[in-house]
Amino acid sequence: DNINPFNCKITVSKDGYYVYCREMIDICSFTNFDITLTPKKAQSLREISFVQIPAGTFQMGDEIGDLHSDCRPVHAVTLNEFEMSSCEITNAQYAQFLNKLNTWGAIGVTERYVYAKMGRWEGEAYLVFDEAGYYGTPNKCWIKYVNGTFTVENGEKNLPVVFVTWFGAKAYAISYGYDLPTEAEWEYACRGGKNYQYGTHDGTISILNSNYSENIGHPIDVGTYAPTPYGLYDMSGNVFEFCHG
Repeated sequence: DNINPFNCKITVSKDGYYVYCREMIDICSFTNFDITLTPKKAQSLREISFVQIPAGTFQMGDEIGDLHSDCRPVHAVTLNEFEMSSCEITNAQYAQFLNKLNTWGAIGVTERYVYAKMGRWEGEAYLVFDEAGYYGTPNKCWIKYVNGTFTVENGEKNLPVVFVTWFGAKAYAISYGYDLPTEAEWEYACRGGKNYQYGTHDGTISILNSNYSENIGHPIDVGTYAPTPYGLYDMSGNVFEFCHG
């Protein structure tokens, strides 16, 4: 950013490190200089609880019903133990993340979406201010940008964040020193150590144990229904969830 013909402000960003900012006085006198970036430490998300998923081997994929061809063939996958957040990320949690990025100048905001201004995904949208109507009830982005601050509409703080992109979900996880689960990790955790077809407390899906299209028809507060055997909520139902790749 130009300040005057001889001074400038330098900003350096790298995933996993804190943003470096420095105002250079009399830039013409510098031929080169060293910059030391401070690595971020994994932060403990106080408002998010994590569940320990034990190591194990499972049969990944399925041959049943009309599932997509990429679920076949069924094959054995062995995983080390890992952790997963017990609930889907909420509107309140994601708005807090956006406000943090906003104070760093790391994101931009238009009438339509929030996008990255620096880093690996510069220019990519993180969140879309949009809505879609299904079953007579609107599904919409409940996060708003008002007077320079991201807020959540009243009563919707504990709904799972929606209209977030893969880049937005990935950036959220990485910013706290974590990552999205791989597809294998997600499926293994969803099954709960059993050969369940659905990620519910008993492996079935109905209006009594999950929120899906034949039930309410729009997202509800995270953790409303009973958890899976591993203690995870809404693995089947409520909203779609992103994986690492």
